[in-house]
Amino acid sequence: MKTLIKPVILCGGSGTRLWPLSRTDMPKQFIEFPNSKSEHNSLFRYAVNRITAAELGRYVDTVVLPPLIVAAKEHQFIIRGQLKNTDIAPDVFLEPCARNTAASLTMAALLNEAEDPVLVVLPSDQAIDGPKLNEALAHALPDCVEGAIVLLGVKPKYPETGFGYIKTAAPSETAPSPVEAFVEKPNKETAEKYLADGSYLWNSGLFILKASTWLKALQACRPDIDVACRTAFAERTLLKGAESTIAQDFFEKIPSDSIDYAVMEKCAEKGVAVKVIAFSGMWTDLGSWKSVYDASPHDKEGNFALGEVVQDGCSQSLMVSTSRLIVGNGVKDVAVLEMPDAVLVTALSDSQNIKHLVEELRARKLPEAVHHCKGYRPWGYYDSIDEAPGFKVKRIVVYPGSSLSLQRHKHRAEHWTVVSGVARVRVGDEERQMLVDQSVYIPKGAVHRLTNEGVSDLTLIEVQTGAYLGEDDIERLEDVYGRR
Repeated sequence: MKTLIKPVILCGGSGTRLWPLSRTDMPKQFIEFPNSKSEHNSLFRYAVNRITAAELGRYVDTVVLPPLIVAAKEHQFIIRGQLKNTDIAPDVFLEPCARNTAASLTMAALLNEAEDPVLVVLPSDQAIDGPKLNEALAHALPDCVEGAIVLLGVKPKYPETGFGYIKTAAPSETAPSPVEAFVEKPNKETAEKYLADGSYLWNSGLFILKASTWLKALQACRPDIDVACRTAFAERTLLKGAESTIAQDFFEKIPSDSIDYAVMEKCAEKGVAVKVIAFSGMWTDLGSWKSVYDASPHDKEGNFALGEVVQDGCSQSLMVSTSRLIVGNGVKDVAVLEMPDAVLVTALSDSQNIKHLVEELRARKLPEAVHHCKGYRPWGYYDSIDEAPGFKVKRIVVYPGSSLSLQRHKHRAEHWTVVSGVARVRVGDEERQMLVDQSVYIPKGAVHRLTNEGVSDLTLIEVQTGAYLGEDDIERLEDVYGRR
């Protein structure tokens, strides 16, 4: 009998450590790096494609089910956009508010309780060697089928103080070994001792276990979370296709706790078998621009660059351009990250301080701390190009067959010019087709709608003018996506 495998992609995260490319409304797993030659140019896309029947089938006879994505409700349109034009048809559970990873995994287990597959719980914001991960998974499966929880422990390469550790007497890459202890993030001296000892592994946050195993362990270790999750789950609603969610009133009653604290660290006293398999392949959680640099290919001077970058005499530096030219001269240990609305310049060796800087931006109530210049919507997305008092310029992309809401604005007028594709535009009682290089004016207060009736993406330039240009100046009269 073939073993059922269900990849579970956890898409939490606040999006501060890789600012400015990553923001609260565009966490790091969704960042699309410019000029990437890979067909999967975001961590999220990599994660969704990480466990496949073709790759895992090299080692074991299994059936890999469509992945389940557990994400914040506000990121649903990013997910749809990034999976557009792929053959992936995932299940999606949208969390109305953050309740930490224990609740996320419980919802995944409840959604799969009937089939009871082996859940491969993957953080969406890590870079990892895919083939070696599938090989490690194959070695872990027999123990998981028998009811054990197996963790992936990364063999430490240096005395890292930013990770938790897992202690096991005999780390093995082919046979899961019992976990002896979970250790919090150590100081430098202790981390050096762990490295020399050889029995400590980095805790990757990757878990392999049957759905029923997790539910039994949760009931034993945190019955309050179990009851609250089941109560909320009974109130779930279907949104679109295989997407589901729960009303916030029910979901926010779930106690907030992590998988590790809620269950893993209590399993020994409850008689639940927890094992770890050692992993020696490439792995990083990309928690800073320094870790991005370390995981990237370098030129002969030790530089990594993406986008329009020209440099001379630079060494051991990272430069990423998204909208304009970066010129570097004679710098070392520097990271330069350019966005249309913000530029970060930092010493690579001190890039972990970015989180504190973003907190300072929030304290000053600067929108760049939270909002990304690229906004995803159910119909497509927009890029903010330019803005000043009295005007704003956007590039708007509408997917084929999609439509903006029937709407009007109290404070602004708009001017649309089609760049590519075929648009159907309604302004007031008039409706017409617009082709490339044609434009239309939408007066303040006019009822209007835009529809892509072509077979390819519709791209247009929108110029807004008015005293107030906020995104909340939209009165929706009709909306096919149920928005108000």
